[in-house]
Amino acid sequence: MSVEVREEEGGKLLAIKLSGKLEKQDYEHFTPIVERLVKQHGQVRMLVDLVDFHGWTLGALWEDMKFDWKHFGDIERLALVGDSK
Repeated sequence: MSVEVREEEGGKLLAIKLSGKLEKQDYEHFTPIVERLVKQHGQVRMLVDLVDFHGWTLGALWEDMKFDWKHFGDIERLALVGDSK
């Protein structure tokens, strides 16, 4: 899995590019960034670009569910952009 994270608009917007299959360790990469920005701004906007994305491993799916539950109110807007399939 490839994960690229960029902060834009002074950290109010987090652009994340994901490709391949998301694994549990990938959440360790971007979750602390989200939490830091939430502390700074209250809520953040996220742009998730899925390029040649092949889903989640079982461990990553569990991490995703925990992330969603914890940060549901922290995300002001969320845009998911991906391939047509």
